Amino acid sequence: MGRSVYQGESYDTVYAFDNYIIEENEDSNGKICVVYCSSSGLYFPNTEEEFIKAFIDKEDKFEWRNHRVNGAKKSIWIRDITKEFYIRGINKRICTIDKLLDFLHGETKGYDVITVGSSGGGYIATVIGCILNAKRVFSFSGFFDLNIVDKDIWPLVAECAQLPACQKYYQLQELVKSSDTIIFHFYSHHLKEDCLQVQSVESDNVKKFCFDSSIHGIPFKKDWHRISILDRVLNLPEKKLLRLHMLYSARIISEWNWHWRVIFESMK
Repeated sequence: MGRSVYQGESYDTVYAFDNYIIEENEDSNGKICVVYCSSSGLYFPNTEEEFIKAFIDKEDKFEWRNHRVNGAKKSIWIRDITKEFYIRGINKRICTIDKLLDFLHGETKGYDVITVGSSGGGYIATVIGCILNAKRVFSFSGFFDLNIVDKDIWPLVAECAQLPACQKYYQLQELVKSSDTIIFHFYSHHLKEDCLQVQSVESDNVKKFCFDSSIHGIPFKKDWHRISILDRVLNLPEKKLLRLHMLYSARIISEWNWHWRVIFESMK
């Protein structure tokens, strides 16, 4: 796969961008703000050519633009162009996780917060959710412990491991346990890395859904017979999500069973 682009002229150009989008829905009477967090799948493969294509030439990529929580008053998309768990924040001004948290604290003040992300995006969605007292976090194959990631794939994680500003967010166990935020965490049973990350955090507020899958990220098909299963999951009320967790908490979930159950719950 190769290492991500985190230096050079093209990187400096994109790092000077905002690397966030904020949209407000004037038609919504609610008070929900959703923070969508892009992952390390933002571009692939990890080449200069793909980096330029994703952010400069043809696209301005953010994940989660096509899968949203309905009715949100405010939506914020963030991306980590470094693809190193937001260690460098999102841009030259918001260049650390703490500065990112300060920025989002201001943007979400007065709102009920929901965060969404997969993989590295799931990691930062958990950090943001717990610090900002979010109503809930949707984490798909999200990370909880950066000390057990492959340092060859994420070299900056190894380089920054001893820096106090970074280190305090490397292990999320205590942060998660001290928070009242509910984290709905979806992961694959057949991926060692996913399972190791799940084992690194034990807390009643982490609601784990283990799938009969080997997919890192969304461990089930996003769409099924023209029905967006992912959209329906994101828009289920908390009560129904908790009911699904009670049903599946001691099971490995088959994709087919999950699909029809989510559809059933969303139509009740």
